[in-house]
Amino acid sequence: MEAHLIRWVIFSVIITLTPLSYNFLRNLSRGKATSLVKLVSNGELLLISGAISAGALGHLFGSEGTMGLAEILSGGGCVWVLMIATYWFADVSELRKLNEGAEKTIAVGSLIIFIFAVTTGSFCVLLGQM
Repeated sequence: MEAHLIRWVIFSVIITLTPLSYNFLRNLSRGKATSLVKLVSNGELLLISGAISAGALGHLFGSEGTMGLAEILSGGGCVWVLMIATYWFADVSELRKLNEGAEKTIAVGSLIIFIFAVTTGSFCVLLGQM
């Protein structure tokens, strides 16, 4: 079970962070200052969170176990992340044009949604193996 979760973290969580890693390294190699807020305020982390949640749902719904309360809660959390991340990403570019100060709000919100996606996603993956 632990090996399955480790594979999921490496290939579904860490690999999906590649665009942010690239942006960080690109800015670093060009001598640009890169803060965490600047790195995650474009909305990419929202797309990443949605991808993580969708993959985790596949593990949960593809399992043969019955849908108990834990499965419903973790699966519901992933569905919520998918919906809110998708809708908010559609609004982020417009929000950044209208409000210069929106970067911090987008960054903090994106990080919260990402943490929630990884948490509920790991529960889905673990419960899908039971």
